[in-house]
Amino acid sequence: MYKIIHTKVLRQAKQLPGLLGNEVENILQNIIRIDENSKGGISLLSRRIALALSKENKIPDELLIELGCAQIFGWAAYTAYDAILDRQMPNVILPAANTCNHFFTEYYNQDAFKNFKSCFCRIVQGMEAANYWEQANARNPQKLPDYGECQILADRGMGHALGALVVMNLAGYAENSSEFKMLEAFFRNYIIAKQLHDDACDWREDLMERRISPIVATMLAAGAESGKLDEFFEKHSRHLAAQQILNVLAKAENCLVKLASVLEVNFLLPLLKPLKSGAIANS
Repeated sequence: MYKIIHTKVLRQAKQLPGLLGNEVENILQNIIRIDENSKGGISLLSRRIALALSKENKIPDELLIELGCAQIFGWAAYTAYDAILDRQMPNVILPAANTCNHFFTEYYNQDAFKNFKSCFCRIVQGMEAANYWEQANARNPQKLPDYGECQILADRGMGHALGALVVMNLAGYAENSSEFKMLEAFFRNYIIAKQLHDDACDWREDLMERRISPIVATMLAAGAESGKLDEFFEKHSRHLAAQQILNVLAKAENCLVKLASVLEVNFLLPLLKPLKSGAIANS
């Protein structure tokens, strides 16, 4: 199915005028490569959730293809926005990112997803608020941000979970139901763990570019000397980050235990396994 989804989103890009279409296609191709390498890890999330739910809640393939396209465009838009905000890509790609975001939003504006609108708005607004918070509070080494329990990391990445949450909603689980809340909590904890893992790998680059991630903030708050940062990371921060990741993953696993009565959760475990193995090795 993900080949069908890839073809559909690329067709939409080719229908755009001139250089804009070329740039949108370039952004999409990067996401498609990630999706192919993960065998549909992005585009087939909705389908996999649908298959893991009760057979009584069958969702048509046509809708799952639409949601797969939305996932690809959403990832394309927010990956481009992240690259612009982090100064890894030039501002010239902003119109292409906006176009991807437009397609992403249009998919969710369909009547079939009208009961999901409040949740969609809440999550997207949370993502934008998190991006703003990060730009305003996590770019000055002299004024360190307070990440608390790192919920801001989850807010920033929750677009990843939309394809799963909308399927739960289509299957009859309202936004305020315990099942819906538990699936959302799983993804929030997974996203926090994944971001902490990435931050632990990228702390040198983040510090050089004045991006004050939770890992960098912890190191600077502890008074790590500029000439001994590698040593400080190996002796202290690496282990602290690993323990923090393990704690968050334990919460994610607990969510899956509580979801097992309505959802076959085994397909979600591979998301956690490499993060857990890496954290155990570094703890």
